[in-house]
Amino acid sequence: MKINHIALAICLGMVPLANAVAAPVQQTLKFSTIIPEPDFTITPTRPWPTAVTPLAYDKVKEIFTPYANDVRITSLTLNVTAKLEKAANLVNDSNSDAVIPLQVKLGDKTITLDAQQIHVKGGGAPYPLSIQPIGKGYPGGTYAGDVVLIFDGV
Repeated sequence: MKINHIALAICLGMVPLANAVAAPVQQTLKFSTIIPEPDFTITPTRPWPTAVTPLAYDKVKEIFTPYANDVRITSLTLNVTAKLEKAANLVNDSNSDAVIPLQVKLGDKTITLDAQQIHVKGGGAPYPLSIQPIGKGYPGGTYAGDVVLIFDGV
């Protein structure tokens, strides 16, 4: 058997290339972050509900038990406004025409779709939060809805 010296030289010459391709690759990633000062916070006294919160109904008096919590608002440099993202209602799941409006109060202010100042800059203060179904004479059934509060520093 005759050895082809040119083919052998070419094959032996590629061995270092195969080893170079298999070498590990190292990549360094750099990160940074900024943690803002706690000068604008909205913190409830009790954690925000993570599940549906039932509002008990007294059928004799035709009144609902409101949701209540206290919210601590801290803003050192900005006044704080609050508004609803959309109308706060409970809707009957089998009759979408049956709607129970919800009154949302924070402190002494009724929160609506229009932003209004609820906190003056310069420290923190607790505000009672109440979400109360209003009205009477609604048809029986299961009602559900959500309330989206938007707080903003201005």
